[in-house]
Amino acid sequence: ALLLGYSLLSMLVLLGRGILLVVQALIAWRRAELTFSGMAPSVLDALSMLVCAALLFPLALASLRHLQGKSLPPAALPPVRIRTLLLMSALWLILFAAASLLTLLLDLGWLFSIPAFLLAMLIPVGILAWIAAGGIAWGSRRRLWAAFSLGMTGGTLLSLIAEYALVAVVVVLGALVLAVRPDLLNGLLELQQQVQNAGDMEELLTALAPVLTRPWVFLLVLAFASLFAPLIEEAAKPLAVWILGRRLHDPAEGFALGALSGAG
Repeated sequence: ALLLGYSLLSMLVLLGRGILLVVQALIAWRRAELTFSGMAPSVLDALSMLVCAALLFPLALASLRHLQGKSLPPAALPPVRIRTLLLMSALWLILFAAASLLTLLLDLGWLFSIPAFLLAMLIPVGILAWIAAGGIAWGSRRRLWAAFSLGMTGGTLLSLIAEYALVAVVVVLGALVLAVRPDLLNGLLELQQQVQNAGDMEELLTALAPVLTRPWVFLLVLAFASLFAPLIEEAAKPLAVWILGRRLHDPAEGFALGALSGAG
């Protein structure tokens, strides 16, 4: 029941987000704030949300069958063959090149390249998952799709929450420092005014240069981008493996489900 509710709720959230992106782009286009070609990023993002929602449907179906007491066949995928891998990689390159050419040569090329965009998004995921998990027993199909779906939505959500929480801790610590050092607050307010008055990127970088060139700022950004954020994301990605824990039959199953979570 939890997996069924989770999959349906995730599908609704993704579909709602996709619809919102399209509506916002259409409103901006009607107001002449965007050209028709300028709608491409929003439309493509909305389509990616639709694809993610569609990939949650097998989990909802398998969970429903499980609640109805119907048997679910075990999931199995043969090891990937080199020839198949090469063909899929070549297809991905062709689709990528075709989509790029259509976008560059035609005003509405991005519209015609949508099918290629969707396939080019799915093929690398399929290749990596097949390489990692081919020939390994995964348990039931419900467990397979649960691992993939939790990695795609649940792990992403948890990592975002943890990263925002980390940023909030840094902000609170910064506020405490400013409370102790009022002179720094005056400098921060002056910097804020300079940033607001910046007319272009060059003026913005000039205003931020005294801060960005400080060693402690560089180390803080570097630590977050290259240490804490990757650790959080990689720890949250295999969410299904953390949840199953000792219920895994063997290490190989944990590896396969972890690979599927990472693919999601």
